Amino acid sequence: MKQEYKDVVKRHRPAGYTLTERVMPAHYGITVFARGITTEPIVSREALFTFLHECGHVHCRHISHDGQIPDWREEYEADQYAIKAMRAEGYAVPRERHKYGQKIVRGLIAAANKKGDHVDDEEVLRYAFGRYWRNHK
Repeated sequence: MKQEYKDVVKRHRPAGYTLTERVMPAHYGITVFARGITTEPIVSREALFTFLHECGHVHCRHISHDGQIPDWREEYEADQYAIKAMRAEGYAVPRERHKYGQKIVRGLIAAANKKGDHVDDEEVLRYAFGRYWRNHK
């Protein structure tokens, strides 16, 4: 872990959760029921964002996977947590990682719409589709 990120990790790692850093695909992290977060090594702003995104799943109480919150909403909320945390810590949000998050949310919205679960959450649609959110269908 890059030294400058250690304090950020300490402040945001959920209490009782372990952190494992290992080589993984870019922008990929895992939050598990067993109170652990696994991410790529935190040596860049992109990796820090991914770690904070995974922390967002815990802080937003997404780890129960009880189906109460749609996948597209969970991913949006975790990204919002990471964006706010990065800015609060004084780091710019990595553009590539932000665009990747939007792409993931768009895909989950498309899957929900295909199943017949029409997504009309304006806040999430604005995040996923930007200025074209009204024409996303």
